[in-house]
Amino acid sequence: HTQKRTQIQTMATEAEEEQVDIDAAIQARIAAMSVKGSDDDAATVSTHESEQETAAEVVKAFSAMNHEGKSALREEIETFRMAEGKDHKDDMYVGNEYMGLKALRGMVEAAEKKAGGLESKKGKKWSFRSVPLEQFRRTVDDVFLAFLRWAKVEDVKEGGGKSSKSKGDKSSSKKNEPEKILGTKINVSKAFRRLAVYAAWMEENHNDLDGWLTAENVFETWNDWKMRLTYDKKGRIVWWWDINAIDEEKCRAIPPEKSLRLFVWLSHVIMFDTNAQRNGMVFACDCAKMGFWQLMGLFSVKLGLKLDRLTIGVLPVKMKRCFMLGSPTWWDILMKLMSPFMSKKLQQRIINVKDEECERFVKALGGVDYVPVGFNKCNGTLEKEIVSDTHFLSLKERYAYEES
Repeated sequence: HTQKRTQIQTMATEAEEEQVDIDAAIQARIAAMSVKGSDDDAATVSTHESEQETAAEVVKAFSAMNHEGKSALREEIETFRMAEGKDHKDDMYVGNEYMGLKALRGMVEAAEKKAGGLESKKGKKWSFRSVPLEQFRRTVDDVFLAFLRWAKVEDVKEGGGKSSKSKGDKSSSKKNEPEKILGTKINVSKAFRRLAVYAAWMEENHNDLDGWLTAENVFETWNDWKMRLTYDKKGRIVWWWDINAIDEEKCRAIPPEKSLRLFVWLSHVIMFDTNAQRNGMVFACDCAKMGFWQLMGLFSVKLGLKLDRLTIGVLPVKMKRCFMLGSPTWWDILMKLMSPFMSKKLQQRIINVKDEECERFVKALGGVDYVPVGFNKCNGTLEKEIVSDTHFLSLKERYAYEES
């Protein structure tokens, strides 16, 4: 018991020190970017005609926003750090999904028991009562499977962990023996950690979600936000968001809980999609060079942070690319500020697409046949869309009939 208490105290101290380090690093980064005469400070943010802000002002405004005692900037950094998860030395690896399901069920049962059962405050999250299983005709095992596929790693070395070797590397280990590669494995411990975060997030938002995550309830909001889901040539699911096409006044009037329900529902469409589980996801957004305060008018800070945590730090789908078209200067500044806190892999996957680079963006998805009609200036020819052609088809027909 003494050893356990000491271990917990050490972990708590490390966590506190890490938070202090984050705050100190943020302040240092802001100071560096706000130096008078620097390129960033001189840059003007592209916004409304009446809205002209310097980069330093945008940085200060974002870092000054608070949510539950934390700065919004710090919370975003924490979210981005959760994007890929971490592999630990003592993690459990298995060779296939069947073994993974068995092991993950055991971990969840142990966690539920430790929390005092499903009726206890801490144990409620393991009931998955907010997850729209019935709406998507899925089971809890389907949820587990999504997390196991997210935690699948290639080229695992003997004893767990990823191989340090690259293709063609013939270097040997300390004992002058070649590293034994066991092939594809699933890190069940990593899957469980992500699953625990997901279960907690869904339980925290239970009151806003319970009974509302249906196609009928999110249909209208879906149309207002101008989102689409398709597949690219590589079989990755692509989440499109055309901010340029939205009616700003209409979107500002949408209650936050309605937008939350749409994003959570849509996240589960993606989460339960086999292609997304196996091939990952691409996010493509036409930002329409929207100004900082203009965007803040569409989303409250609380809602924005909550949705970022869900889509970046909770959802068990690997983000393969994030394409930002028409990104305003303030977004570029924000990415510069965030970059020291992001992994190199994540930095490489977030791509700002300039107007003259549209052709390259289209090529990355497989050509104009994989880009929706009317998106930016990409000359896309794709008219079919996953959500409309499956979940919303009957609703569209019904509403069209009622209107006629």
